[in-house]
Amino acid sequence: MQKNTLILYTYGLRGQMSLLPPLFTFLRDLRKGRSADTTLLLDLGDACAPDVWHCAATQGRSMLIVMDAMGYHAANVSGYLSDDGRTKLDGTVSMALVDGAQPFVAQNELKIWLVPAEKTELTSEGTLRLAQVEAGQVGVVRVSDEPKLIAHEVVTMPPKTPPDATIAGVVDFVLGEAKYYG
Repeated sequence: MQKNTLILYTYGLRGQMSLLPPLFTFLRDLRKGRSADTTLLLDLGDACAPDVWHCAATQGRSMLIVMDAMGYHAANVSGYLSDDGRTKLDGTVSMALVDGAQPFVAQNELKIWLVPAEKTELTSEGTLRLAQVEAGQVGVVRVSDEPKLIAHEVVTMPPKTPPDATIAGVVDFVLGEAKYYG
């Protein structure tokens, strides 16, 4: 029987903490309607922005801590997570923190570049590239174990998506802690 992987991914959150609680609800709903042998939640980068106070105060860690609580498996941290920030996250988050210069390798050995591409495609070398999405959008990809790209779509979070209370609490905690760094 053919196995498949469902990949949900985001990009360009740019420190928008208020987006994360409803995004978690939306991601949970997306998973419910799609069965898969493996599901991965990934971020293609720009989760934090240096001009956002909590990103600056935490050296880029604030968004990553909340994203880890949301169940992200990996995030591209190029350009916003300092070496010191990365060291401070060691042992704190379970998701992989990758650079754009190397692919994320999933448990099923699928290589995924966490850098936005023009279109979603599985290269002849067996590496998955994911099309760019905007904040508030989620890329949804299904890949078979051959590997073969089965489907790709971009879905937009409905404007009145209710926030998840647990993730809202994590956001409040992280923002409260960030005030002490600033």
